[in-house]
Amino acid sequence: MEMKLAKKRYYKSFAISMGLYLIGMIGVSLMRKYMNFSIFILYGLTLLPILALLYGIAEHWRYVNSLDEYLRSRQIKAMMVGLALMLSISASWGILEEIADVARIPSLWFLVIFCVGYGLTEAFLNHRDKKHD
Repeated sequence: MEMKLAKKRYYKSFAISMGLYLIGMIGVSLMRKYMNFSIFILYGLTLLPILALLYGIAEHWRYVNSLDEYLRSRQIKAMMVGLALMLSISASWGILEEIADVARIPSLWFLVIFCVGYGLTEAFLNHRDKKHD
């Protein structure tokens, strides 16, 4: 598939998935705070942001697979750095939680840590490649 078309499709699907994720998270949070739903209904409603997030991940997978070999390898390197950062922090903090009794980090933050590591690495690789052109 042509790169421009793949990127356009990815941006569109990512915007949709993140929009649904935000609507779902905000909606469920507000319902939980201001309405008296049973916990099972809230669990069911929580499927919207979960499925939106999984859709975004699947679309990112599809986008990476549509890239040429060089760009795909760059994406994989960036993902590996993000994953290494997330695993390093989560494992280190987990040990501190067990031994030093520090406050727990909500698990949702591990996705943020991964995305920051991935995004910064991808930005660095882009900058490095433009410098060599």
